[in-house]
Amino acid sequence: EDNPSSKELRGGEEEHSGHRILCIVYTYDKHHLTQLQAVVNTWAWKCDGFLAASTVTNETLGAVDLPHEGPEAYNNMWQKTRSIWGYVFDNYLDDFDYFWLGGDDFQLYVENLRGILSDHTLESNPANSNKNGIPVFLGSQVPIGEDVVMCGGGPGYVLNQVAVAQFVVGA
Repeated sequence: EDNPSSKELRGGEEEHSGHRILCIVYTYDKHHLTQLQAVVNTWAWKCDGFLAASTVTNETLGAVDLPHEGPEAYNNMWQKTRSIWGYVFDNYLDDFDYFWLGGDDFQLYVENLRGILSDHTLESNPANSNKNGIPVFLGSQVPIGEDVVMCGGGPGYVLNQVAVAQFVVGA
């Protein structure tokens, strides 16, 4: 019997044409047996790679303990996000074309994400963006001040290789 939770979480088994996507969720150890397990069982295996940025490593669930500055708290999400993107930059940047980041309480329809990423008629996602050094951000922007926006994390957002590199080097 082929149980999605037993599939290799990195380098999914399904062959497809198109972009390589690393799906990343932020979580913590108390959500491993509930929310993170649900993510692994339902959609994580459809991504080309999966990573759960957590407070405890659990290889079965794809969770990695990623320390960050400050406490593990909602109001400190910026530090956790910086740590996640730094880890992705150091370990996965050349292995994937796009990186989706969102919470462990979100249901991602990977097939729909692949469709969006394949649509290069979108001004915000031009063809060959990685090769041409064009950063791609797909998601909602939340204003936090005058002329300052942040990525809305709830439903998740997508960065390409160029955007991740610019974020890590410039953050």
